[in-house]
Amino acid sequence: MPNQYKTFLYIFLYLVSLVVLISCKGTQKLNFIGTDITGIEIVDEAVLMDYNGRKTKLQDFKDKAIILFFGFTSCPDVCPSALAKFDLVVEGLGEKADKIRVIFVSLDPERDDPDVLRTYVTSFNDNFIGLTGSESELSKLAKSYKIFYQKTFEADGEYTIDHFSGAYLIDNSGRPRVLIGHTQAVGDIVKDVLQILDS
Repeated sequence: MPNQYKTFLYIFLYLVSLVVLISCKGTQKLNFIGTDITGIEIVDEAVLMDYNGRKTKLQDFKDKAIILFFGFTSCPDVCPSALAKFDLVVEGLGEKADKIRVIFVSLDPERDDPDVLRTYVTSFNDNFIGLTGSESELSKLAKSYKIFYQKTFEADGEYTIDHFSGAYLIDNSGRPRVLIGHTQAVGDIVKDVLQILDS
């Protein structure tokens, strides 16, 4: 076998091996601590409003990974404990903290106007984002993400909102990747977020 042909064959085999290694790395399954939901289809066309009164969509935040949580500012326990936990998650990311946004979607547009929403979310972290929308747009968004919520009236005429207490971890391509349980520990959420940011 001529030396020139041998050299060409070695180079070819090396390049093939390199392509295989890169392909394997690209399809490597991540071992999330939360529930891996990679591959689920979400069709999200809801038009929301941010806490500055501007129309927006979740797709507008695709340059960042997202922790998406649904709740309402009058929530007595689940919402404040979740947002306090997500603040610790962001802190735990260190210098990578700017690569993720925590987005709180209020399911209570009747009471959570932009000013209320801004005051509430920024009391946990200045970089948290608050969104809401009309009842129809929120219903559309909740159906897209299969989020349960319903208004429940109390004896005094006031109401509360029963709602899903978990959160979605979404990568910077807009793909839902992990369902974060309400009881998931801060350190475990940090590990899942880092896997998303490093993949």
